[in-house]
Amino acid sequence: MVTYVFILVLTLASCAAKIMHVQEGGEVELHFSYPCNSTRITLQYGYKAPCFSSNPWSKSMPPNQELEIEDETDDCCIKLTISPVSKDDAGTYILTAYRNGIRLPEYPRIGLRVAYPPRQASCEINDDNSDNNAEWLSLHCRAPQGTLPGQIICYQDGMRLPNRNGPRESGGHVRQELLARLDGFVRCCSSTIDHIKEERNCTDWGWDPMSDRIFEDISHLTPEARSTDQTNHLTSDTVTVNITTTTPDIAESFPNRETEPVEYAESQRSNLQWVVSFTLSMSFSVIIIIILSIKYHHNVKEMQHLKSSLPPKNASQPGNTCLQSPNKCPDESNV
Repeated sequence: MVTYVFILVLTLASCAAKIMHVQEGGEVELHFSYPCNSTRITLQYGYKAPCFSSNPWSKSMPPNQELEIEDETDDCCIKLTISPVSKDDAGTYILTAYRNGIRLPEYPRIGLRVAYPPRQASCEINDDNSDNNAEWLSLHCRAPQGTLPGQIICYQDGMRLPNRNGPRESGGHVRQELLARLDGFVRCCSSTIDHIKEERNCTDWGWDPMSDRIFEDISHLTPEARSTDQTNHLTSDTVTVNITTTTPDIAESFPNRETEPVEYAESQRSNLQWVVSFTLSMSFSVIIIIILSIKYHHNVKEMQHLKSSLPPKNASQPGNTCLQSPNKCPDESNV
């Protein structure tokens, strides 16, 4: 009995696994140490056949996994790099070392736990509008549940759509109801609570209310590509007509509706400039007239002041007999 207990304790100690946690889409490195005097080492995933063997040499790894052997004198190690990590990479990785065909009792195991968000979302359109609002419709959306808390978000014309109720988990799915308008392309997707996807990355499900078309996957159609595709479609039709037929001059066949508003705007601008120029000229003229009037009244007052200070014309001055009796003064022309 004591022997069996000792063997069980030894087995549990040798099989103790290290647990590592990583989120889907990230990168992780798993390090396995083993004795350098080992004659053969293998690496396996769970209880499947080994994906790596050193003797005989064989390696069968997924595309996102890379194996590197570091066999130094004192410390030998295998490094397994997984990037990007996917949900399928979760599990237990076991390294086994052999010496002369005998498996060594101590071998490392690493358990990898991968956290992932809800999977691809899909929606159903509810035509029964209980709110009696003809501009809005309800979208009943759901997505397979992940290990991370998730939600469903929708965009329309660059704006995030409002929720009619919050996300809830039921039957292995995340369920949520949102409101959408009857105009503008709608795109929906699943997302985590902490990390909300942008509109360009929201590509799980789409709906065009104008044509009433539903798209199960719009990963190939970004918001910019959608408008570009419509422009290219119109452009390609125009180019085909120009190549296959001889079209008349558009300016002669149709009225130039684009240049008429421009000419009208130029005319209005010219009239406005004339009015402003005339108003400024009149204002300047009025100012000049006011200044001249003020100066004229000032000069008139000065002249009146000078006249009031001069003596009268018939006033006599002492010592001047010529002024008193001009006939008594000799004629200067006779002197």
